[in-house]
Amino acid sequence: MTPRTKSQWIPQPFRSFAHSCFKSQANSDGQSPYRAFYQKLKTYPELYETFKAARSRINKEVWAKLRAEPELLRAKQEELRYHHHHRIRFKDVEVRSKSGTRALAHYHAHKHEEILVRTRLIFSWCFGVDVERSAWAREKLPRKTHCPVQQHERTYQFYACCGMQRYMKSAWQSISDPSEFLCNKHYAERGWNLAMPEGYVDVRTLKGIRKRYEELNPGPSSKP
Repeated sequence: MTPRTKSQWIPQPFRSFAHSCFKSQANSDGQSPYRAFYQKLKTYPELYETFKAARSRINKEVWAKLRAEPELLRAKQEELRYHHHHRIRFKDVEVRSKSGTRALAHYHAHKHEEILVRTRLIFSWCFGVDVERSAWAREKLPRKTHCPVQQHERTYQFYACCGMQRYMKSAWQSISDPSEFLCNKHYAERGWNLAMPEGYVDVRTLKGIRKRYEELNPGPSSKP
């Protein structure tokens, strides 16, 4: 039996598209973003050793040092963007289908648990499809420890709660330390007392939040 080449493992509909993307992702020297990043990283011996000690994972220490080197950070972001594109576009269709089935089954099995309900509600209030209402919830409500932040496009950001860098549009930024972020899941896991704005701990609907806002901020200009 003739062994398959690496490209033959890519599903047939994606092969030509994959090859064109791989070629377009190379830099002017014909290098992949991965190799280009590591070549630049080796020019920073101290950071290179830190990166090796972390087993090539982006922890908080490595992320802080990367941010201090704009050129190196840009190379790392290009590499991460490339790998994200690769995972989404060229992942085996059957594997992706099975993963989706498992995720859906897990959701239906646990969707009534308080933590998931809280996570879903907080996300819908601050990052939901209703742009105007979500913007109001992000900007007007008094937060205790973190403020919701919504980007126009997905960006890579290190999340201390997850111990890794993630590619997302929405996050919770620390008020005391703007360089620290929480994902929505870990923000909601802290419980209603910390997750809800000051004076809104007992409210569980957006309609109730708007009503409470009018009560706490009387006057014609207080109506959201």
